[in-house]
Amino acid sequence: MSYLFLFGLPFLLGLFLTPLIIRLNTRIGLLDLPDERRKLHSRPVATAGGMAVLLAFLLSLGAGQILFGQNMGVSPKLSLGLALGTVIVGLLGLYDDWRKIGPWAKIVVQLLGGAVLYLFDFKVVGLTHPFGDTIPLHWLSLPATLIWVLLVTNAINLIDGLDGLAAGIVIVSLATLASVSVRTNEIRVLFYALLLGGALAGFYIYNFPPARIFLGDCGSLSLGFALAAISLIENRKGTTTISLLVPLVAMAIPILDTGLAFLRRSRNGVSVLKADRQHLHHRLLSLGLTPRQVVMFFLYASLYFGFTATILAVLPKTYVLLMVLVLGLGVYVALQALRFLEQRLDCKDLEDLD
Repeated sequence: MSYLFLFGLPFLLGLFLTPLIIRLNTRIGLLDLPDERRKLHSRPVATAGGMAVLLAFLLSLGAGQILFGQNMGVSPKLSLGLALGTVIVGLLGLYDDWRKIGPWAKIVVQLLGGAVLYLFDFKVVGLTHPFGDTIPLHWLSLPATLIWVLLVTNAINLIDGLDGLAAGIVIVSLATLASVSVRTNEIRVLFYALLLGGALAGFYIYNFPPARIFLGDCGSLSLGFALAAISLIENRKGTTTISLLVPLVAMAIPILDTGLAFLRRSRNGVSVLKADRQHLHHRLLSLGLTPRQVVMFFLYASLYFGFTATILAVLPKTYVLLMVLVLGLGVYVALQALRFLEQRLDCKDLEDLD
């Protein structure tokens, strides 16, 4: 019954609050306008939909903590830390949706949110590997925590380029963490994953293509931040049941896209913070797929990686390395196939011009 409440209440709140946020955004002119460069929608769409998700999550978090927190071993300190950090990053995103701010200012505020998490005991205290015990990080725990928060937060932010893409990937990632937490009896991860997943699911009904509202930076940044925090709950104890490898695999699509963007921009001699239209979803669109087809492709891929992450969590450590190598080989082959298709398409275009 508690699990149904933890998902159902935020779902209903997200379902109720999202239309109100759509009307509010429309009234005050907080709209995402189409352009001829990076934005693919053809009409103004309400943005800052993350306000609805954030409100639904925070209200449900308070109720869930009061009603079930003690029985599920969730301390008020942990919930307060997650709420404070997520609100800080969410407000940053909301301001960016309204006025636009520079990338370095975003990073500074994200680091502040990460420091709040660390103070409230969300930490990367050790790294697991297939060959032995967990490697304690000691004084490196703080920088490792901040790097993890920056990586996941910005990975979700960068993948948010199509209706329903980022929200769908986060829902799958949360479902993966929830599934693993059930298998490993880490109830606190399940507690937060259900709350955030429920709030996002209620919003997703309005965000699935063709979207009536976008997450905006308020949503993508706060969701990425909260996802990074939730994945740290078990790692902070130094155990190996939910190491960072599991969320890394579960979030493989946005993290891979972020890594490719970093390499691409570095190689081209431009700022790694400069936006472009070479993300994976843009490249699939250039091959002729529709936006909905691209979103469905990534959701299926995320489900595959989520299923793999669930298996990794219960595999003996001696088999984990082999599984990771197979996954890496599969990703490499997929990227080479995408490059081959793009080259063939470019050659065909040149032939048509001749």
